[in-house]
Amino acid sequence: MSIKIKRHLQFRYPAEAALFGSLATVPKITRRDVNLPEGLVRVIAGQMLSAKAAATIYGRLQDASIKKKLAGSWMLGPKTLRTCGLSGNKVAAVRKLASLVKDNPKALDHWYDLDATTLHAEVSSMHGIGPWSASIISMFYVGHEDIFPSGDNSLNRALKMLNNQPARRKSRQVFKPELAAPYRSYLALYLWKALDTGALVD
Repeated sequence: MSIKIKRHLQFRYPAEAALFGSLATVPKITRRDVNLPEGLVRVIAGQMLSAKAAATIYGRLQDASIKKKLAGSWMLGPKTLRTCGLSGNKVAAVRKLASLVKDNPKALDHWYDLDATTLHAEVSSMHGIGPWSASIISMFYVGHEDIFPSGDNSLNRALKMLNNQPARRKSRQVFKPELAAPYRSYLALYLWKALDTGALVD
């Protein structure tokens, strides 16, 4: 199935067929049966940060919750959240989440049953959580295959690079993520991989 999806992308984007072909095939996206409140804390911590900075802060949150013997890092107090490196807005978002799941740690589990549009709307409506975070939850936790996080800085940089390639400038054809449907999540994964491996450069 993963090879079939890669071939779909190569067919939809013939100018980038060689690029996609040079990248290791990404595995099929599946639902992750994890603690969703904890997953959401991790996503909140990573908003508007580099992967390295996000991992560092989330690691501190995990360490603090283990030290305090809590069920999850969403239960940390505001002072500890700030000490771990969260901004004021992110602290508020985590505290709102804590209030939501205080009496029911599985309060978010119905997300697994929602379609991508409904899930995106519900997650985005939560305090301090925007469209990018909703897209990440949808892709990496619920397992939706047709999500393209348009607000992601790395993906926007990749699109700019693609549109600056000689073949695209010559044909004047703009790279359109929507052409990857119903596999836009995989397009995002391949573009991230292309940036990370240096396969896509200015």
